[in-house]
Amino acid sequence: MSLGPASLAALVLVGLVIKVCDDYLDGADEEVFQGSGPVGGYVIHASSRGILAYALLVVLVAAYLDFEIAASFFLSAYTVGMVGLNQVNRLPSGLYPMVESAFVVGFGFLATGGLYLPALACTVAIQALDDLVDRESDRLNGTRSWCKSWGVIPTLLVFGIAASLALYLNWSLTVTALGLSRLLTWVLDRQIRWGRELK
Repeated sequence: MSLGPASLAALVLVGLVIKVCDDYLDGADEEVFQGSGPVGGYVIHASSRGILAYALLVVLVAAYLDFEIAASFFLSAYTVGMVGLNQVNRLPSGLYPMVESAFVVGFGFLATGGLYLPALACTVAIQALDDLVDRESDRLNGTRSWCKSWGVIPTLLVFGIAASLALYLNWSLTVTALGLSRLLTWVLDRQIRWGRELK
């Protein structure tokens, strides 16, 4: 499966929303809103409380461009976000994280069909790679990560298995998504510096 321009744009947009939302949830404290937190800090600071509305708008645009790409990766990110949470505490939905995750997985397969599994495997690989690359900064900042919870070797194994499965299921989508994830991380990481210079 090769991605056309609309599908590629949808992947970029949904990736941007996932990255900003992930960092918003990881660092939703005063430092982030001042633009001095982790990745996404200045984006969140600049849009202030409008970040939710902007995120919804961007997801809608991504879904318009390519519904299956946008839905499969957004739902995959939601599912992966449940991993590592305290499984004893209930979420705002009233469900435990793994139960809610199971519902999202079921809906993901129902809504996007065969694209959900490679998107899920790819998202797991991206999360594991991000945690491996950022393990030192996460340790210093006290940010929750798979490396911190499971250790470096288990996280590396998860990355290898997930990336291999994703490549087997859809190699072109996997290569594109992995490359875009690193590019978005690089760009958004530097927007913190840009944000400080604009102040």
